[in-house]
Amino acid sequence: VMRALDNAATITGTAGAIVIDDPWVPGRDAPPSDATIRVRRGGEETVERLACPEQLFVFEARMATRAVAEGALEAPHPAASHADSLGNARTLDRWRACLGYKVASERRATSRALPRVLPPGLPPVPTVAIPGLDRPVSQLILGCDNRDTLAEGAVV
Repeated sequence: VMRALDNAATITGTAGAIVIDDPWVPGRDAPPSDATIRVRRGGEETVERLACPEQLFVFEARMATRAVAEGALEAPHPAASHADSLGNARTLDRWRACLGYKVASERRATSRALPRVLPPGLPPVPTVAIPGLDRPVSQLILGCDNRDTLAEGAVV
């Protein structure tokens, strides 16, 4: 969990191997989200470069926006459902608990209880009107650190 290891996925078969450099989040911090796939066969290697000028998470944002605009509560398959996200978070929580690993927000020195209401006097959150919805939708999507567990906050 804490070591900086090679971040490639290698698929090895009887005739060779396929290596996907940075398969998890290409373009993690900034665009482009280009990917490289190396195919090794018979002592030779070919390289395929997949170019994508956008930041990787733009696809998730578009899919979620489209789902909301169409009146859905979550994006359609093959996107992860709410239950999928919660299941992943619970599994990762159990895994970390087995390792004894805690993130900063779980450590006593950095953990704090927050009320479940926002303090008065905050500026209004910018909103946008979406045809078919009877109220405006927030233009800001923020993580949430005032939940009871890390998993709950991570779902946001």
